[in-house]
Amino acid sequence: MEDQAARLRKLVAELRSGKSPARITRTLVPTRVIAVTSGKGGVGKTNVTTNLALALAQRKQRVLVLDADLGLANVDVAMGLLPRYNLAHVLRGEMELEEIITTGPLGVSIIASGSGVRELANLSDAARSRLLESLASLKADYDFLLIDTSAGLGRNVLGFVLAADEVLVVTTPEPTAFVDAYSMMKVIFQENPRARVRLVLNMVATEAEARDVADKLTVLAHRLLGAAITPLGYILRDERVGESVREQTPLLILYPASPAARCIHSLAAHLTNGRGSAAQSDLRGFFSRVVDLLKPR
Repeated sequence: MEDQAARLRKLVAELRSGKSPARITRTLVPTRVIAVTSGKGGVGKTNVTTNLALALAQRKQRVLVLDADLGLANVDVAMGLLPRYNLAHVLRGEMELEEIITTGPLGVSIIASGSGVRELANLSDAARSRLLESLASLKADYDFLLIDTSAGLGRNVLGFVLAADEVLVVTTPEPTAFVDAYSMMKVIFQENPRARVRLVLNMVATEAEARDVADKLTVLAHRLLGAAITPLGYILRDERVGESVREQTPLLILYPASPAARCIHSLAAHLTNGRGSAAQSDLRGFFSRVVDLLKPR
């Protein structure tokens, strides 16, 4: 009898080959779907997501951010926003997706999830169709969808991570964060050996420290998992990051010339200049994959 991991691997293989069980019939404008995740909390994942979105927007990219962190959903707080509606309103049929999207700094679009991410796991056929039709009716085209996932290896996290085109694993040089980042990558590659995983080292003292940690994780992934991961870049430890959090204003807005801000701009440059994967999806297809991966088996 197939276990859950085997079913997930089979589903991912079908999705990657284009044989989606969702039978998507309408193609939307391709979007790079990137899940930003971490093995543990406290590594600055949400700050990376929000400021990377702004850096991409400054490079003339159209960006949509989905706050999929059930435990600490706070992309809106980091952006200095207070959304009235969230994804749960769409799933209950009370709003259209277009109506819940909040516009943040520099024109970045944000979907607050509320309890909506949890509800994705238990959608009725009618609610599922309603969500996909709502996605199909989106007026805006996006170059990037960034998903801020919860930390750790929960089922909701894996649903978004496995459905995304690319995964950014955020970690720090702290030993526990290093171990948890490796554990996250191990699970990802066990479920999908062809996953495109990029590494972001946050809160590093120097470039040399970032390179050392990245090299260790890269070697471990190659030797023990037979997988290739790509270091995307690093972000220097910077006291202004904490100040921006307290001010509820993104770092790139409050301190655009700070060392950490310059590092984030470098990450955005690598993503738009080719260091990241060129794979693209459409939003309806992505959410269809998420729903299928989260369905009770």
